[in-house]
Amino acid sequence: LIRRQRQMCIRDSVWNDPYSWRHPREATFEPEELAFSDKDFPHFKNNGVYFMAYFNGGWILMSSCFEWEYGPLEGYGAYALVSEPDGTRHFAKHKMSREVIVKKPGKLYLKGDKILVEGMGMEYRVRYDFDGFFCDLTYKNILNPWKPGDGWTFLTPGRDVFNHYLVNSPWAEVTGAMKVGGKTLDVEGQGYSDRSLSALPLTKQNTYLYAWRTFSPEGAPRKERWFCGLLESVSHEKFGSTRIPMLQIAHGAEWVLTTMNYTLTPATWVKKPDVPYEYPTIIKVCSNDQGYRFRGKFICRELFDFTDIFSELPDWLRKMAEKFLDRPVFFRSKGELHGAITCPDGHSETFRLEGAVEYMVVK
Repeated sequence: LIRRQRQMCIRDSVWNDPYSWRHPREATFEPEELAFSDKDFPHFKNNGVYFMAYFNGGWILMSSCFEWEYGPLEGYGAYALVSEPDGTRHFAKHKMSREVIVKKPGKLYLKGDKILVEGMGMEYRVRYDFDGFFCDLTYKNILNPWKPGDGWTFLTPGRDVFNHYLVNSPWAEVTGAMKVGGKTLDVEGQGYSDRSLSALPLTKQNTYLYAWRTFSPEGAPRKERWFCGLLESVSHEKFGSTRIPMLQIAHGAEWVLTTMNYTLTPATWVKKPDVPYEYPTIIKVCSNDQGYRFRGKFICRELFDFTDIFSELPDWLRKMAEKFLDRPVFFRSKGELHGAITCPDGHSETFRLEGAVEYMVVK
């Protein structure tokens, strides 16, 4: 009974405050919430900003700039993962020391020797120039910045284990330049960006994650475009295997539905000979909330990345991690979302969106 009450208490603290879900146009957060701070926490700290873009022609970019800290150990870094239209994969990363980092209060601003991310309100910039990758991109928001509920998920009654999450660019037009694989491109397309901060025991990280960001195809008139984004993770069983869900749907330049009330069902699984684990290739979502009825099915057309996080660690740290930690693995696929939504007034729409899905599992 005590355990059940504790789990209910934890679940009740998942992105509390229903107002922002029902009124996304009015959702807001303080500028300081975007800023990188030097505050310490008693657990493994992961503090980052994520940028995703789906460029015209079928290029995909996923990138992150982040800070981590665990006791006396700390570091800063950035990575860029690119898929060419034919599925060719490029991955580049860069490490930084605290001495080269510059932060500013009251906005998103993190500058290192070869990286810069900055912005607030309706515009953001990401500039990377490290070995194997260059980009200088501007994200101009179509939708206002938003956060799910109050942005916090507390996984312990003492609130020392948590996730904090803000969506600074729920849906943006992206323009700029990118150089990768010996190719220099002027790029334009659609994108997404979020800010996250978590404090979790290193041996009790979240066990699952599903995420997709999908957009109307190139050439669709601005007023007829759709966007659908999904992010869902599940906490470690020590913290109740708590489901942390988020679904966003928008049309034209307006929010349609933001909700945590939906079901997610991986419908088909495959295992390729060169990949040690299986991953979903069809993922279904159903929601009936706020008078809307939504049915969606993401179909993975091509797996373009499999990443074993342990393979990114130095040899000495990998050997230690393999003894004491679970193994997070990422699968990233490009594909399309087939969706149908019925509005409270009875009007129905169908759409086919393009983008990418990420699936992470701890093995």
